[in-house]
Amino acid sequence: MRRKEIPDVETFIVDLHDEVSRTREGRYYHRLHVVLRVLKGASSYEVSSIYEDSPRSIQNWIRQLLNQGLCVPM
Repeated sequence: MRRKEIPDVETFIVDLHDEVSRTREGRYYHRLHVVLRVLKGASSYEVSSIYEDSPRSIQNWIRQLLNQGLCVPM
């Protein structure tokens, strides 16, 4: 399958980041995806370069998950 060309990729990236961070639920699901990547074997440094979160934040999210379990935002 051919890769689809996306015009103005940078604008799409900014728009998607804005959409994810706009709501508490969006931020929660973003964190779940990030932690899932680490649980599947990537380091927090590798994941931070993909998702643009600090490795320290990612490590805190993992620690929070281990201590408190899944805490769905209300």
